[in-house]
Amino acid sequence: MLWKAPLGAVLRAFCPCGLVRQALNYILRGVRIGADRVKITLFFRGAERVHVPTIFLQAGREFSSSLSALHLHFLKGTLGVKQSTTNWAELRECGHEPLQFYWFRSAVKLFNSMLNTNSDTLRRVVQADLNLQPRSSACWTAQSLSAFQGLRGCELYVRAVQTGHAINMQEFTADLKHRMRGVWRDAELVDPNTHNNKLATYHSWFAIPFSRNERMPIIVPGYLDLDLSKGGDV
Repeated sequence: MLWKAPLGAVLRAFCPCGLVRQALNYILRGVRIGADRVKITLFFRGAERVHVPTIFLQAGREFSSSLSALHLHFLKGTLGVKQSTTNWAELRECGHEPLQFYWFRSAVKLFNSMLNTNSDTLRRVVQADLNLQPRSSACWTAQSLSAFQGLRGCELYVRAVQTGHAINMQEFTADLKHRMRGVWRDAELVDPNTHNNKLATYHSWFAIPFSRNERMPIIVPGYLDLDLSKGGDV
């Protein structure tokens, strides 16, 4: 099933700080991507919506969609690194979260808003999808419940969806960040001096440490705030 995420969330995902804003001064119009069931039309001055299937919210599928591939390609070009650069290291260097973070958060907000709708038709649609979940893995509810796997509050979120109760957004956002940073907790267990592991090497020797507060954004290196000329002169 396709759900709709505000374009503003995608723009914030692409440029949460000042490092690429100058590169986005031009207007992208009518960019359409059709692979992997992802369709997007970008009108930076419009009110278009981005359509993303909920299957891309699952743990381990952070980079499966074509839009995520476009995002990563853009960041690698901005940093001037090889396309073989590790995706997680590239995102952390730029202070970005995977696009899945913004999609999943928007999906939960959508669910919470549907619980408070005044539309009897929409309430019946939501209930029908809940009833369909045990028999179909393709419905919105089934894919959403599957996406909760790997979260510390997985059972709580699953029960909230099944019983029609709102999910606490602050707790969910912190939980989602914790899941996505699991790759770095694994990297901490690897000694880069004895193992050829790109993530462990970057994490131990180059990356700026995360804030202890999981709700804080990723800290970016100071050089990304410098206004360097094309010739590299400071």
